[in-house]
Amino acid sequence: MSLTLSSFDETLGDAGRGDFVYCDPPYAPLSRTSSFAHYTADGFSSSDQLRLQQAVIAACRRGARVVVSNSSASEIMKAYSTLDAQQVQLGISRVPARRAINSRASSRGPVDELIISNVLANVRPRMAKASLRPRRRLA
Repeated sequence: MSLTLSSFDETLGDAGRGDFVYCDPPYAPLSRTSSFAHYTADGFSSSDQLRLQQAVIAACRRGARVVVSNSSASEIMKAYSTLDAQQVQLGISRVPARRAINSRASSRGPVDELIISNVLANVRPRMAKASLRPRRRLA
């Protein structure tokens, strides 16, 4: 097992039968003010999201098992609802995710995220509930 730094194009381009790939790209913005895609100097644009979708589909065609997480932005829903995505059995599940950061306190709370996968078709992801009580320590 080795760890290699490379682009998603290269990593997914090498993925095939027996490989499992989890993709967690910068999420597509839900609005103009919610964009955070600058993990790199060039950012992560809509065309990068489309390149990722195409690389995921190609990896699935070669037999890779793939899971992608992203926002529930309409561009992501549209990209992974294509005939090509359906042919490689990519399914989309909505998952509520808690958000504690927002400029408006009233807007904080659960938002839908997407889990896109060709291996989690019958899995129903859900948000775990956090306990506010301290855990009891065992002696």
